[in-house]
Amino acid sequence: GEIEILLDLETKKTVKLMTSLDLNNEEWTPIDNFNGTFDGNGHTISNLNVNQPNRDAVGLFGYIDRANFKNLTIENANVVGDGCVGALCGYAFVCNFDNITIKGDVKVEGVWDVAGVTGYTYGDVTNVTIDANDGSIIKAITSSGSANAAGVVGFLGEGSGSISNVTSNIDVYGTSYGVGGIVGMAQYGTIISNAKSSGNVSIYDESCAYATTIKRIGGIAGDWMNSNGSVVTLENVSFTGTLSAKSADGVVFTDFYNQGLAGRCWNNGPGGILVLNGVAYQWLNDGMYAILDQASTISTIATSNKITHYEIYNEKGLQFLATEVNDNEKTYKDEVIKLNAQLAVNENV
Repeated sequence: GEIEILLDLETKKTVKLMTSLDLNNEEWTPIDNFNGTFDGNGHTISNLNVNQPNRDAVGLFGYIDRANFKNLTIENANVVGDGCVGALCGYAFVCNFDNITIKGDVKVEGVWDVAGVTGYTYGDVTNVTIDANDGSIIKAITSSGSANAAGVVGFLGEGSGSISNVTSNIDVYGTSYGVGGIVGMAQYGTIISNAKSSGNVSIYDESCAYATTIKRIGGIAGDWMNSNGSVVTLENVSFTGTLSAKSADGVVFTDFYNQGLAGRCWNNGPGGILVLNGVAYQWLNDGMYAILDQASTISTIATSNKITHYEIYNEKGLQFLATEVNDNEKTYKDEVIKLNAQLAVNENV
């Protein structure tokens, strides 16, 4: 059909879709190696069906490096792959997406890096709407490693990637860490702004390999990378769905991190900064943050690091404080420490 001409085009060309297309739920083979601009021109591609559970990079487009996608609606999509799975694009290295809508009956399933628009990208994703019917779902089923399942982007790569002006109502489910309403993993240096998620987000940890798995879930971001001195920013974001997290051995997690908007960070080491709706949190351990002064700009906050106070969220945070004072001789002189949860201390902390 009309899309097939992409395979014969020179690189960096713009292709405009001149009419809406119905793919009639016939098996679609993802388009690979396109690196121009695909302009949907306001049209719709409907009834996309890709069933390639043993293939990575699965979607309308598959493996793509340095391309742009804009002005396109996909209505009704059933996409199944292995790793890097999305309705529009599976693997999108250094790609930009603008004015994209995914709507109707939407089911996107894979093992890791699974999402509504793209499973994996280093780039900018702007003006996206996921308007899915009831029963639609993003699902990542894995027994090891990360799920990185989300409504919009599974894995948002480090450096300067961004997601802005997006809404999603689709439910997201994963069997490992990195499950979010908008993004599964937000790497360091990334920015998510003006994002709203209303779908339900769930983890069911089948392997029980890591105690932190069920903590890495969020209404906006499942995981965030806390590399020392780096910043992940979530600005003007909101979540109105429901979070649920439990494991096969019966553990249920309800003390969601960061107001339920972003899950526990990736590393155990301290140093990374999460800016969440105007407040800068420097992660110290699994239950204690330092709150930083934002007199400087977001771009320089990682180097300013002036602490205004500390916050403790769970028993491990209190134990961290005790260790710092008793063992490391840190006095916290003239510092303010706020307790932000009811704690029940036990010998297993």
